[in-house]
Amino acid sequence: KLNYSGSVLCDERTTLCIRTRNEKFEMASCASSTPLECKEKHNNKCPPLPKDGPHVCCCKEDNCNKGAA
Repeated sequence: KLNYSGSVLCDERTTLCIRTRNEKFEMASCASSTPLECKEKHNNKCPPLPKDGPHVCCCKEDNCNKGAA
């Protein structure tokens, strides 16, 4: 479970996807390097929004919009 704390790092080639409870979609630039656990786990797409709050996922930018649709 990943909650956005402002310290989530993504691979430099990816974009951070942030989805909120009201389905608003935001994107933030990623810092340089981190384990790609989230990106690999979710196949480079943002996961479904959990019931209990915001969810963050590292994903390729061209897939972020698809994941938020």
